[in-house]
Amino acid sequence: MTAHDAFDAVHTTEIADERLREVLDLVERSTALEHGLAFVRRAPVESVAITLGVHPRVVEHACDCLDRVEERAMMIRYFARARARRRTLPPTAVVRAPVPAPRTAEQLIDEATRTPKGRGHSLGVQFLLCAPLETAAILFRAHPDLVLRARELLAARGVVAEE
Repeated sequence: MTAHDAFDAVHTTEIADERLREVLDLVERSTALEHGLAFVRRAPVESVAITLGVHPRVVEHACDCLDRVEERAMMIRYFARARARRRTLPPTAVVRAPVPAPRTAEQLIDEATRTPKGRGHSLGVQFLLCAPLETAAILFRAHPDLVLRARELLAARGVVAEE
């Protein structure tokens, strides 16, 4: 084995270790959901990524692992231990009231324009205009039809997506 081969082997191992850490973090996060790993496996990649706050690439790696018997068994065991740990943790002391979801296109635009320190979304109007419809709907807690109406209203006001 040459020094180059040894370096490649170590580098490949480091990448594999990082991927495993990311996948296990995803599994840990999925314990907060009622259906956990079933959601990870069956829901659209983008939905899982947004819901769990991970990169879609991590979701794809997790799905690949769930397709392989040995890795699936390892993930299920890790999920069970993580869920047991979650149950033993004391409840959080601070419970925040949910922010009401926008009900009109005007409310949705107002939420998109608020600053991050307010209750609005930090990505703003450009995100509302440019993001895939379903993604914008999920992040702004609005129905996709409401997102479309808000986009139409913004277009009528002359607000266009920046390239």
